[in-house]
Amino acid sequence: MPHHITNRKRSYRTSLPKDSFLWEGLNASAYIAGAAAFVIGSVFFLPAFEKYMAAGAGLFILGSLLYLAWISHSTSASTALRL
Repeated sequence: MPHHITNRKRSYRTSLPKDSFLWEGLNASAYIAGAAAFVIGSVFFLPAFEKYMAAGAGLFILGSLLYLAWISHSTSASTALRL
């Protein structure tokens, strides 16, 4: 599922909170950190990195939790702004 991350002006019918830009930056950062942890954790499951398998499992779970936090925040923000 591809996503396009950008900080652009929104055209909502309601006014956005002043800290919207901060939340968009944190949202994008969580998405990137989750992707990096997920990919690095997946690589550690390859046979060449067998000695790092426990760290790979931790990174894989951390990446999954960051994705969960990201999608939860995105869903709650979009349903709150639905008119």
